[in-house]
Amino acid sequence: MNASSLLRFPAWLCLGAIACAEAADVPDVPNLNALQREYDDPSAGLDPEEASALIERFPELEQLAAALRAADPVLVRIDDARGAADERTGSAVELQGALTLDLSCPGADRTPRFDPATNGSLSLQLAVERSEIRQAFWGEARRCVLRGALGPVSFPVEIDGLLAFDVGNPIPLGGAWQRGTTLISHQGTLSFGSLTLRDVSARLGQDRFEYLFQVPGGSVILLVTDDVVGVRDRNATWSCDRRTLACAAR
Repeated sequence: MNASSLLRFPAWLCLGAIACAEAADVPDVPNLNALQREYDDPSAGLDPEEASALIERFPELEQLAAALRAADPVLVRIDDARGAADERTGSAVELQGALTLDLSCPGADRTPRFDPATNGSLSLQLAVERSEIRQAFWGEARRCVLRGALGPVSFPVEIDGLLAFDVGNPIPLGGAWQRGTTLISHQGTLSFGSLTLRDVSARLGQDRFEYLFQVPGGSVILLVTDDVVGVRDRNATWSCDRRTLACAAR
């Protein structure tokens, strides 16, 4: 399926004051600042035994990381919106308004099947101001089936419900987009393997996955990197052995 069949320009996308009698309305975007602060500063403190017990309590942590990373290719399709919108403007014209990106989900097979009746769909509403896509935007998944991968093992991931994204920096319509850390807040269901989770959030970097988790004393961050699984509390980061689950502060 090519980009043109996935991209829809609503009537409220305008080429600045030159092309529009009135400036187009920029849609509301999610405010994830409070959630971002929770990820930056978890409130609970742990000892080594409590950190180890948390990792033992959540054996699906690495699979959860892989499940949420399965949605990352969807964000790459923002490049389709950037390129198509940039073609509509010249160097002296600014875009303002909304871009809606409608995607058919690929399914869990190694060979994607972009069939919304079988694998669901996902839409993104992007707010455009002064020829930049704002860093936060809404999405909606409708039984969107993606392919997760953990080492050589692949598995289906199904996402359903409302999504809010913050990709850290505005996305210029022209020029390079430097991908950074992405914060995701999801209101709905996330299903993989035998597990179904509701209303999850995550922060994903190139080589790091963080998951906000509530404990009796407040919140901590469960994390997965290329090297370790672990926990970050208000005082320390605990690295945990994948085999013994023993944790040590670093």
